This record gives sequence, structure tokens and C-alpha cells, in this order.
Amino acid sequence: MKLRKFISAFLVVCILASSVTFTAYAGNEPYLDDDTAIVMIPGLSMNSVSVYDRDGVRVSDTKLFFDLGALAPSLPGLAGSLLMSSMTNMNIGLSKAVAKTVGSLLPGFDKKNHTVKPVVFDKPLSEYDEDDYYYFSYYVDLSSLDEMRDQTYLYNYDDFGSVRAAADGLNDFIQDIVIGRDGYSEIILCPISLGGTVAELYLDLYPESHSLIKKIVFMVAAADGTDIIGELLTKNLTVISSPEALKETLFDFISVPKPVEKLIGFLLGLVVNKRNLDTLCDAILFGLNDSIVSTTIWGLCPLSYYRQARAAYLMRKCDDEKRAEVDRLMEARENLKSNLDDIVEKGGKVFTLSGYSLPLDQFCDSDWFVNASLVSSDTIVPTYSSSLGATVANLGQTLGDGYVSENPVCTDPSHNHISPDYEIDASTCMFPETSWFFRYYHHAGFGYRRNSLELMKLIVCENGITDIYSDERYPQFML
Repeated sequence: MKLRKFISAFLVVCILASSVTFTAYAGNEPYLDDDTAIVMIPGLSMNSVSVYDRDGVRVSDTKLFFDLGALAPSLPGLAGSLLMSSMTNMNIGLSKAVAKTVGSLLPGFDKKNHTVKPVVFDKPLSEYDEDDYYYFSYYVDLSSLDEMRDQTYLYNYDDFGSVRAAADGLNDFIQDIVIGRDGYSEIILCPISLGGTVAELYLDLYPESHSLIKKIVFMVAAADGTDIIGELLTKNLTVISSPEALKETLFDFISVPKPVEKLIGFLLGLVVNKRNLDTLCDAILFGLNDSIVSTTIWGLCPLSYYRQARAAYLMRKCDDEKRAEVDRLMEARENLKSNLDDIVEKGGKVFTLSGYSLPLDQFCDSDWFVNASLVSSDTIVPTYSSSLGATVANLGQTLGDGYVSENPVCTDPSHNHISPDYEIDASTCMFPETSWFFRYYHHAGFGYRRNSLELMKLIVCENGITDIYSDERYPQFML
């Protein structure tokens, strides 16, 4: 009898213990409040768009496709204008010919004969079909958000289009679908890469949205663009220093069949020389600006470059509308700190995840840029941009002996925001207590690295990380 009582008591204790253990475990599972939705804003090339011809027939599911059959008719005009421009050392229709050729080669950029519409994903991730789910999973491992798919939305936009249209569309998406139709009252914004540019314009155009935002998590976001675009638009190019280098650079960007490459190379060799190189390069850049350099791409020009780039490429009469739109974006960029501060005053929180200590893509390996080769980055977005203003040592260097932080946001002497490798001073970024840095993390791979995705998930959930001190597994500097 005593043995039976002992066994019964033992079983009761085991059941209670297992219940307590399960409850404690379940309590640690990531979750969102029922009234909160996550809205992800993808970056460049991460969006799904469709191209339609004049009759409304869908011809492609991407803007970046080649129509080599349409290229041949535009080549004679391109060759003629190139010849005239080279002989006179003036832009004799070359910019228009380049724009026309690019438009014919890449029909998604031909505004006269084609229209582009982003696919609308007006449902949470849990309701995506397999193809749509796979498309975005190619860039970001969505399995990291498995527990939150029912409350996670993807805002899709034309990432080679109008940045104003993208920002307006984001507001419509949140107001009409996430809040108006599905009934959420709070938003967690997750801008990725170029999505940071769209988000900062949205915040400036729609200040009433600030009270809706519970959190905003900038994930390798181009909040102040990238020097890659800044150097290009201000013509600080070193590789385009000779006719031979021009041809090499051109075919780094444009992939065409070998016969076409040889033909274009032959034509360039006939007409391009050292005397007219600057004029011809300028004309080509104007043509590219007219065709594929949209206001979203202009949004990747950092503020420090914009005045010079604007004077170089946005002062023609035909650029009035584009210039006004980019000016408005740059105004929003200057207002970003005040807008984020307003979100915080209304109860929201701001987080940033940045990569550092890598050169800006392959361009620096071939001495493409004069200044960009010094910039610490994640290969695409400079660390100063994605971190919202951290002080960053030049690539391969440290902050130096005797370094003293200038204008730190965090002035608490007990807080150390200097990275162990002495490359980053996070005290100067907008939100030092909620900014993380990942050394040697590539931009394109950020969405597939376990540490960065797990950190993002823990930041967005209610019972997760609130600052850089919350979890010893995620210190401010992930080396």
C-alpha cells in the first residue's frame, strides 16, 4: 500500500514537472500579439514584376530579360550617332541612341511599348502558393519566420521604377490590406537593402503612420544609399580611363552573345579615342540615366554625393519630374532621424543589422572607384549607410590609437560601443543600443545566415530581444 502511494505520488510529481517544463518552453516560443503584423519591404531584384506589351499581353515576369531580335534595328542609329559624336567631340544624339538601344535590348525598360506592373501579394505568407513562396525564399530564408507566417506580409513594388510610387504603394498596402481588410492595428516594418530607401520616403510622406509602427528593423538597408551609385553618378571612375577599358567595363555590365560583343567592340574601337572619351562616356551615362536609372536607383545615391550627381545628370528640362522626385527623397533622407525619433516618442523601437569589413563588390578589386575602395561594407551597402551613421574605419584599417568619438549619441561612460577589432564606433549611429554589426557578412547572403535571421526573428517577436544587452549570444559585434 505504501509502495502504491509512493508510485502515485511520484507520477504526480513527474506530470507536474513535465507540465511546468512544457509551459516554460512554450512561454519562450517566439510570438506576436494578435493585433501586430510584420510587413517586409524587399530590396533590389527581390521583387516580382511582370512586363506587358501595348496590347496588355504579359511578355515576361522580369524586367531584366534580353530581346536580341529587337536589338539589330537600333544598332545602325547607335553606330551613326557614336561616329558623329566621336568626330565632333559633342553629344550628337548619342544619349538618345543609347537609351533607345537599351530599351530595345531590355524591353522591360522601354516605356513607350511596354508597361511594368508589380505582382500584388495581398495575403500573408501562410497563404502564398508554392511558386510565390519560393521566389522570395530565394533571397531570404522564410523558414526563420515559420511561427509568424500568418501575420507576415510582403510588400512588392517595381524596384526599377518610381520611388514615390513605391512609397505611396506601401502606404496603400498597409492601410487597405493589412489594417483595413485584415484588421491589424500595429505594424513591424522590415526594410531590406533598397527597401530602406522606400521606407524612409514613406515615413516622411505619411507621418500619421508613425503611431502604427511598433518596430522597424533595418536589415542591411541602404538608408543613405551606396558609394557604388554615388561614384558612378559623380564620374569618379578609374577603370574608364582608356578606350580599351571602356569596352571591358561595358561587357562587365552587358552580357551578350560573343558575335554581338565583337561587333560592338569593333565599332567602339573605330570611333573611341582618348580625345573624345570623356564626351562619349558622359553621353552614354546620360543615355543610361534616361533608360534604366530610375528614381529608385537614384535613391541609392548617398546624400554626400547627391549635389554633384544632380548637377551632372538631372538639370535638363526633360529631367524636371525625375529631379523633383529625387529631391523629395533626399529631403526625406535628411529627415530620417527626426521621423525615427517621432516613432520612438510614440512608443515604437528602431533596430539595425549591418555587415562590415568587406570591400564594395568586385569593383574595388579592379580599381573601379577612387573613393569607394576605402569604404567598409557588406559588398553592396556601406556600413555607415546600413547602420544609420556609425563611424567606420577605412577598409583594412582601424579607428587608430587615441581615437575619441565625435558627437556620440550614446554618452554613457559605462557603455562600450567600440568593436573589439577597433573598426566600428557604434556610439555615433542613430540608435547605438539597438544596432548590431556582422563582420564579413555578404549582402546577398545576409538573408541566409543563421545568426542574422535568428536575431531578426527574436527582435520582432514580443518575448525576444529588446537591445544589444538582452542576449549574450547576440552581442553588438558579431565577429
